[in-house]
Parts: sequence; C-alpha cells; structure tokens
Amino acid sequence: MSEARDSDRQVSQVLWLLSTVLFFGVLNGTMINVALPFIGAHFEAPGHHYAWLVTGFSLTFGVFSILQGRWADLYGARKMYLLGLALTGVLAMGVAFAQSLAVAIALRVAQGAASAAIPAIGPLIVSRMVPVERRGAAMGLLLASIGSAAALGPFLGGLLVQLWGWRAVFLVPACLLLLVPLGWRLLPAVLDQRQAGSFDVMGAALLTVVATAALMAMGGGPAAPAWLTIALFSGGLLALHLRRAAQPFLRPEHFRNLSFVAVCVAGAAANACRFGALIVVPVLLVRVEEVLPVWVGVVLLPGALAVTLFSRRAGRWSDRVGARRPALYGSLVLAAGTFLMAAVAGWRLEWMALAMGVAGLGMAIQQSPLLSTASALLPPAESGLGIGAYMMLSFLGGAFGVALGLGLAESLRGDAWGPYRGALVALGLIGVVGALASLWLPDKRASARAAT
Repeated sequence: MSEARDSDRQVSQVLWLLSTVLFFGVLNGTMINVALPFIGAHFEAPGHHYAWLVTGFSLTFGVFSILQGRWADLYGARKMYLLGLALTGVLAMGVAFAQSLAVAIALRVAQGAASAAIPAIGPLIVSRMVPVERRGAAMGLLLASIGSAAALGPFLGGLLVQLWGWRAVFLVPACLLLLVPLGWRLLPAVLDQRQAGSFDVMGAALLTVVATAALMAMGGGPAAPAWLTIALFSGGLLALHLRRAAQPFLRPEHFRNLSFVAVCVAGAAANACRFGALIVVPVLLVRVEEVLPVWVGVVLLPGALAVTLFSRRAGRWSDRVGARRPALYGSLVLAAGTFLMAAVAGWRLEWMALAMGVAGLGMAIQQSPLLSTASALLPPAESGLGIGAYMMLSFLGGAFGVALGLGLAESLRGDAWGPYRGALVALGLIGVVGALASLWLPDKRASARAAT
C-alpha cells in the first residue's frame, strides 16, 4: 500500500512538472502571435518574411518532434527532455536580443528543434509512467496546462509588447532554465534506459528538405515551381528510402494502420486550422482595425480559456467512449468557429472573441483524445516513434496553416477584410478534413457491439 502511494505521489509530481514545462513552452509560442505584426514593423519586413518566425519554428518543431522521440528511445528520455528544456531557454534569450530579423529567424528555427523535446518526450514519459486506462486524464492535465498558457499568453504578450516592446515576450520562456535541476531530481532514472537501434540520418535529412521546400513553394513567387519540384523529388527519395532502410525513423508499416493514419491526419488538420487562425486574426486586427496589442490578446483569450477549462474533461470522456466521437465533434466545432471568424471579420471585437471561444472549445474536445490515441495505437517499444510521428505531422500541419493563411491574406483581393475572410474560410475547410479523418478512429461503443 505504501509503495503504491509513493508511486502515485511520484507520478503526480512528474505530471505537475511536465505541465509546468508545457506552460512555459506554450507561452513561447502563443505570445508571439500578438507580437508578430510589431516585429515586422520594427524590422520593416513584409508579412511573408516575418512569418518565418512562426513558420520556421513550426517547421523544425514538427520535424524534430519525431527525431526527439527517437533520440529518447536511443539515448534516454530524461536526458533528452532536460537538454531540450535548457536549449529552449538559452535560445529564447538569444531571440530577445537579436539585432536583425535574419538572426531572430535563425534562432527561432534552432529553438523549434530544441523545444520539440517538450511535447514529443513529455507524453512519452506519461505513457511509460501512467497506466493506459488513466492516460487520457493524464494527457488532459497536460493539455489543460497548455490551455492555461494559451489563455495567459496572448494577453501577457500584448501587455508586454505595449509596455516594453516585442523583445520582452522572449524573456519569459527563459524561465525553463530554472526547471532543469528540478526535472533532474523528479524524473526517475529508469526513463534513461536505452533501446537498441540506430538513428536514421538520411531519412531525417530528406524529411527536412521535403518540408522546407513544400513551405517555400506555398509562399508563391517566381521560385515557387522550383521549390515544388524539389519537394516532389525529395519526397520520392524519402519514400524509397523508408522502404529500403533497415531502421528508418518512420516505418511504412505504421502507416498501414488506418487508425494511426487517421489520428495523424486529424491532428495535422486541427493544427493547420487553429495555428493559421491564431496568426491571421492578430494581423487582421493590427493592420486593418489598428487594435492595440493588449486588446488583441483579449480577443484571443476566450479560445485559450476554453482549452484550459475543457481539455481534461475531454480526456476523461475519451477514456470512457474512445477517441472517435470526441475527435469528430471537436473537429466540427473547431471548423465552425473558424468559419464564424470569417463571417464576423470587420464587426465588433466581441464577435471575434466569441468565434475564438468556439474554435478553442473544438480544440479542447479533440486534442487529448487524439494525443492519447496516438500513444496507444503502436506497441510500447515503439511508442516514442508513434508519438513523435503524430507530433511531427501535427506541427507541420500548423506550419502549413500559418503559411497558407498569411499567403492567402496577402494575395487575395477585395475590401480591407476580404482577403482575411478568404484565408479563414480556407482554414475552416481544413478543419472539416480533420473531422472526416476522425471517422476512422477507435470507438469503444462500436468495439463493444462487434464483440457481442
């Protein structure tokens, strides 16, 4: 009995550590949504240039999510997780003092690679310490922490920008440095047990080329056809490599599991829809409606609060009924909220805040079911690889949504609000794609009927 209590206490302490790390990690991403237009104005850069502060971060964040998961299997989850925390804090301070946009983008790209350890290895630690029947609630706690940071992030980011300028928003994530020694004490050494295998350098390099070239092609311009050609050619090489490599970092047999493909598509579509809207709306409010930064944060606040309040409940719901219905309903609500943003663009700010709240509710309903399902669909020895693949595709989806949203906002024609409405409608349609993918997720009620 005493050992069980000690084990539960250790799990609880680790969950709160992981939640705190996620809190500061998410602040690193959400505060920049408000600061982005002001960074562009400071460096006198067009939108498709300063957007790389988010797109470049999301690109390396996505690619390195699966690499961090693999490194955790090979070199130890505790070591790789704490190394990622330390580098994220150091690089955040570097961005805060950058003297050119190019340097700031380069540091953000490096920071994306380092901070990928937080969402890739954190859920892996949960999957190794929490029984599967309690994992949805545990993932819900992590996602509630994400929601709390997302709720505070826009308002705090707007306040910091208004009081001290955009550089202040990058000093907050440096607090992660303080959690490294605490993590070394709390995380059990057994997490550093290594698994046999090797690291697929060629596959990782080809994936990076594919993702970078695809995002560059989406930026448009005269070089877009060349970038598209590079993306397609390197994509073909990647597919060939994955089929022939002895230990590829992405295993083709994983993608013959229809439920695993569905959870990855649903996660990528949700992040594309949500991330894109979280960038398009602040740019709309600052450029077209000339809203002060602190009020931009207030508009984004309801969506983040919805994630905070409902993520853990959604996790418990998915533990009872399976992932299919929560993911389906959440995707549809997310898409509806994004369509509503397009409809109310140019109206009073209260309406945009309401639309943000609806979209945030959709994210809250679907995210913990998707994440817990991704950790459970593959064998335990490959859970790091599975979570890494899910996180990689989800954040590459987010990078796609940012690039698509700002690209459409700058290229479409119409009245002052028209291009932004068009961009938000396109993002909403991507959310619908996520809802369709959710139909292939596991459902406990359907499994029970099949068993009888």
